Amino acid sequence: MRPPRRRRTRRPRWVDHLVRAGWRYTERHGDHYAAAVTYFSVVALVPMLMIGFAVAGSVLLGDPELLAELRRSVTAAVGPGLGATVDQVVAEAIRQRETVGVLGLLLAVYTGLVWMYRVREALSAQWGQRTAGPPYLAGAVSDAGALIGLGLVLAGSLGLVVLGQTVSAVVAGPEGAGWARTAAGAAVMLGITFVANLVVLLWAIARLPRERLPLRSAVRPALLAAAGFELVEHGGALYLGWVTGSPAGLVFGPNPGLLVAIYLGARLVLFATAWAATRRPAAAPDEITSDGRGTPHIPTPR
Repeated sequence: MRPPRRRRTRRPRWVDHLVRAGWRYTERHGDHYAAAVTYFSVVALVPMLMIGFAVAGSVLLGDPELLAELRRSVTAAVGPGLGATVDQVVAEAIRQRETVGVLGLLLAVYTGLVWMYRVREALSAQWGQRTAGPPYLAGAVSDAGALIGLGLVLAGSLGLVVLGQTVSAVVAGPEGAGWARTAAGAAVMLGITFVANLVVLLWAIARLPRERLPLRSAVRPALLAAAGFELVEHGGALYLGWVTGSPAGLVFGPNPGLLVAIYLGARLVLFATAWAATRRPAAAPDEITSDGRGTPHIPTPR
């Protein structure tokens, strides 16, 4: 008597898609690109801090009471032994505020363009596009346009978050309104924050690569990355709450957590891009074709 045949079960499509995305992410050096983006992100923060110091110096110069309060706070924090030294540093920073501000602006332009070049290089690699931009001035103009566009999207996203805070406060009501209203306010804020992250990620995945792609091709990957960003944000908040009360936090501060958050965020965006790039299996490796509507068909290794 012949044994009964076993029915072959097909793997879910999302499992195959996950394997293709992981292969593409690894093959296109996703971790290396994420580390590079993290490095240039930290470098780009330096001129932003310089601009912040210049603005703070101008504000302090126009408000003697605030300046005196700052000096008292610094002296109380570092002790009378270092108070005089720190006070001299604050006075010098205020005196050199214009020089620091101008230098910070120049460095911000340069580091911003370099950062955008690396981000676009990483995203384009996951899509299988050319990673190098146009040469010389044309490349700088292209990256500057992408940086301005991303800045506008980030500004809109930030405005959405501010609006969400207002709506959440209205929904939660005054203190003591009850746990139900508090939970509803927290849920509203979480949803609006998710949408704000989704808008930025959708733009980054579909519009920042060297060759623009339809927004519809990045909707599902952006949803995946936005969910991951929510986990990173809440995990980062727990980490900061823990590290600030530990001896290591007194030595290093929140800097390690910042580096980890940037790195994880870069990996999420790049993996989501690899997911978008491999949504359809292709027939032949190392070929990139396109349909008439501009939707790329990215092949995966067999």
